[in-house]
This record gives sequence, C-alpha cells and structure tokens, in this order.
Amino acid sequence: MEVGFFLVATKKGIVADEVVLDTSGEMVCSRVVMAKSGSMYVCAFYKPPSDALDSLDALQRALEGPNQE
Repeated sequence: MEVGFFLVATKKGIVADEVVLDTSGEMVCSRVVMAKSGSMYVCAFYKPPSDALDSLDALQRALEGPNQE
C-alpha cells in the first residue's frame, strides 16, 4: 500500500484555514486570508492513474457541496 500526503505551508503572518470538503477523493483545500483583498481558496487534487472518472466525480460533488460560502 502506498501512502502520500498533502501539505499546505504558509509564511509566518499569513492566515490560512483548512476547508473541510465532504469527499472520498484525495484532496485538500485551504482558505488564505488576504489582508487587503478578502480570501483566496487554494486546493490540491490527486487523480490516481488507475482511476477512471470516479475521483473526478467526487471532486465535482465536493466543490458543489454545502460548505461553499
């Protein structure tokens, strides 16, 4: 079994919060607060080569989910 991880690293003084998405896919999202221009969302998504389109369907469902602001 192969194991991997996602890391979101920010510079000191930058506020970033994890955004929890309801998905079985391999992804991470963070909300980065920009001092003068609001928030920006940064997401990373991994689609395994052996996966057909199931993980892309999971990504779409997660992005359309109830956690949107």
